[in-house]
Amino acid sequence: MKMLAVGGLILWLSACGAPSGPGIGATFSGTVSNSQGGVINNATVTVTPTGGSALPAAQTATDGTYTVSAIPIGDGSVTVSNLPGVCAPSATIQYTGAKNGGHRTMNFTIACTATTLP
Repeated sequence: MKMLAVGGLILWLSACGAPSGPGIGATFSGTVSNSQGGVINNATVTVTPTGGSALPAAQTATDGTYTVSAIPIGDGSVTVSNLPGVCAPSATIQYTGAKNGGHRTMNFTIACTATTLP
């Protein structure tokens, strides 16, 4: 009987762990473009919740798109960095009201001076 009670307690405690799965946190996605009309690949997109640490960064794909998931509810900022030398060094957008299971599209247009980008 004692073994069954301990097994039940372990099962109950494991069910009380950190939430995970669909609907936990928000998802942001979008495109990073340059002011010359093209897209920027391999840029770094970092989401930082207000009062929290930066989440793991995402890199833009060859078509300039990115997706960041599991963003905690609330407010914060999204920063794009690691941009070509002919472009502004970084850009930041503030966000408010991220919700569990929510999705937001956040596109960036980065100021670049060259007509031909690497």
